Amino acid sequence: MGTPPPVAGLTAWQARSAERVIEEIAAGKRTILAELCARFGKTTWAGALARETNAQVTVIASYVLTSFASFAKDLNEFEQFRNIEIIDSASDNYQKEIKQALKEGRQVVVFLSMCGSSKRQDRIDYIFGLKENRLVFIDEADYGAHTEKQ
Repeated sequence: MGTPPPVAGLTAWQARSAERVIEEIAAGKRTILAELCARFGKTTWAGALARETNAQVTVIASYVLTSFASFAKDLNEFEQFRNIEIIDSASDNYQKEIKQALKEGRQVVVFLSMCGSSKRQDRIDYIFGLKENRLVFIDEADYGAHTEKQ
């Protein structure tokens, strides 16, 4: 309705968890496992990490495609995330959209389906071939991302 979006606030446990992840990244860690409890608020937490780490490209990879709607809702809802461009790699124009957003100095969150398809590897190759720094979240990893086949 023309009013600015509200400012997101993290709960104490979201903030402390985000601080620990940022500390680990600063210490050179590149793979971090975060087992988050139900109702933790991972979508807002992931957005906060994207902002605080200043990741140019944040990849949200999942088998559970409905989780993308949750991420999009939260990232579109709060003031801190207004400079984030949300792009679904299932779009035919996703490469162009990513290039344009980065050219405009926007942070990019790109959704990447982990469901098997003939285009999945091409999408992975393109996204991980970008020279920009990346932050990657494997959402709902227990649905198969941990298996040898994947």
